[in-house]
Amino acid sequence: MADFGLQQASTDGNGRFNKASIDKNQAEFDANIQPILRPELYHEPKFFVYVYSVVDPRPQGEKLVRRLPPLLPCLEIAELKSGEKWKLAATIPHPLNEHDTNENGERLSREHSALRMAMDIVNPANYSLDQDKKPNSLTSVGDNYGVLGVFWSRNYPPTEEEVAKAVARKEAFYREQLDTAGRLEVSNPKALQEFISINTHIAADYFGQTFSWHKTLSKAVTCEQCGEPIKNADVGYHPMTSMPGILCIRNWQKAVEGGVKNKADVPEGKRWWGKAKELHEEVRA
Repeated sequence: MADFGLQQASTDGNGRFNKASIDKNQAEFDANIQPILRPELYHEPKFFVYVYSVVDPRPQGEKLVRRLPPLLPCLEIAELKSGEKWKLAATIPHPLNEHDTNENGERLSREHSALRMAMDIVNPANYSLDQDKKPNSLTSVGDNYGVLGVFWSRNYPPTEEEVAKAVARKEAFYREQLDTAGRLEVSNPKALQEFISINTHIAADYFGQTFSWHKTLSKAVTCEQCGEPIKNADVGYHPMTSMPGILCIRNWQKAVEGGVKNKADVPEGKRWWGKAKELHEEVRA
C-alpha cells in the first residue's frame, strides 16, 4: 500500500516546491523509510511538469476536483480571478515516486511519469500526451477538464501560445454548448432541459449572451464597436461570437495589460505611452 504521493504542493514564485514543502516531504520520507529500501531507489526530480488553469469561476458544488489516489488524493482546480491570464494548479516532479511494499513486506519505490499524471489531471480518457486530441470515448464526457481550461506544460511560466491554445479549446467547447442548446431550443425543448448544465450557463455568461433558459440580472450592454452583447461597459476586450478566435478591442491599454495583445499591436493613435502619445496629442491640438 502506497504511503505518500502527490499533494497540492506549496510553491515559490518560480513554480518549484518551497522549503516548507520540501522539508515536509523529506520528513515523511525519513519517517516511513526502512533500511531495506535502498537509497538508490529514491529518484530525485529530473524536471517538473506544471498544471495550469484558465478555468472560469464556478459556483460551490460545481468546482473541478480531480481524485487520482494514491498519488493524488484530491486536487481542486484553481479558477481565474479578474485580470488574471492563468493560474498554477499543481507542480509535479518527474519521476513521481510512490513508496510501496512487495509480497515479502520489503519496502520499495515505484516511479511514475509526471507527464502521464498531468494528462490524467487534464483528461484521464486521453491516453496520448496530445492535449488537442479529442478522445473517442463516452467515458470522457464530463471528465475532460481540458475543454474547461485545464492544461499542462513543462514551462514555467506557460508560454503565450500555450495559454492561447487553452483558451481556444475552452471557447470552442463553449460555442459547441451554445450551438447545441440553440438547436434543441427550436427542435426539442424537452431534450434541451436535459442538456443544459452549469457549463452551458458559464458559456452563456462568458460570451455575454441571454437565452430563454439563461437569464442575467444585469442590464444588457452592447459593444459600440461590433454590436455584440458584452458583460458590462467596463470590459476592455471580448471574444466575438460572430468571428471565432477574434477579439474586439475596446480599450488597448486593458488588452495589453491583460496579456492578449502586445504594445507592438497597438495602433499609433491608440498608444498611451512615451513620445507616441505626446505626438498624437500635438497633432490633435
